[in-house]
Amino acid sequence: MSQTIALSDLISGLDATEFAPEIPFELGGDCPLEKVSAFRLTDPCEHWLYITTGLAQFGQELTLRIKSSEEAAPEWPFELLKAVARRIFGREEPIGANSFLPLGSPIVREADCFLTTLFFTQDCELKGMDSIDFLQVCAITHDEEMAARGWKLDKFAQLLTLQVPKNIIDLKRFSLLKNENIKAAFQRGRDKDGSDTQLVPCGQIMFQVTDATTAYIQIDALAAEYLESVLPGRLPHGQDLIIISEEHNIKLIPSDTAMVKGVDDCWAEIYLTPSMYQQMMEQLKLRVQAFFFDEFENIRFSINDYRIKDTEGRTVGVKQWR
Repeated sequence: MSQTIALSDLISGLDATEFAPEIPFELGGDCPLEKVSAFRLTDPCEHWLYITTGLAQFGQELTLRIKSSEEAAPEWPFELLKAVARRIFGREEPIGANSFLPLGSPIVREADCFLTTLFFTQDCELKGMDSIDFLQVCAITHDEEMAARGWKLDKFAQLLTLQVPKNIIDLKRFSLLKNENIKAAFQRGRDKDGSDTQLVPCGQIMFQVTDATTAYIQIDALAAEYLESVLPGRLPHGQDLIIISEEHNIKLIPSDTAMVKGVDDCWAEIYLTPSMYQQMMEQLKLRVQAFFFDEFENIRFSINDYRIKDTEGRTVGVKQWR
């Protein structure tokens, strides 16, 4: 990995291309940033480095690197950074090192772009200044995101930087998991270290708990996909995992004794033995829509389709579990 350097040293002698909102934010504009500066660099390849100005009150500024041999700085990274800045100002969700922002569609609307998720990490090259850190915006594929959630995120950040020099976004890049050695490294790391992920999202949860051995649980394909990736890094390591939706939550708890508990109308707990965990993983890998457990024939899981939406709330597809 390269050593960190000061921003002034990195851009010394370079001309900046500046993108600024037409209307200032304080006067009703839609961009909370003062500006975004872009610098053309050549190490380790031709690329543009974008740096925001306007997030100092949050103790950070954003950086983004895009592989490009164009003489002019592409404009779309400015629009992307503007959208991220709006989320930071709106506090829709915390954005810090080792956090994700799934976009629901490719980072650019090109048929051969497979980068669908933003991943944020401490900038791999720039030193922080005063009380401000540089938070780098990286772009990863959906399967990389799922694999990362099943492991330690700081380990994933290190591996990403090793495989993608300076985390430069290459819109033509394929998934790292196409490489069998890297895929095996993910699995070994997950099995050894476990996963940081404590919560799994679900569009809609329904459950009905009759008694300690009888229950009907309904989740969707979004949660099922997360479970397939994250469960191996949680339950075998003695860590529980919570499936969350706007109205209901289900906690999966590793246990030597199988049991289901309806805590209240919004919360249920399922205690899974090692054999139940293995059966659940087998059914998830087979994309089974409904399944029972050998030990608990009266506990039924059902998995529905999930509607995929982009950052504007528009339905862009349906995730099916079959």
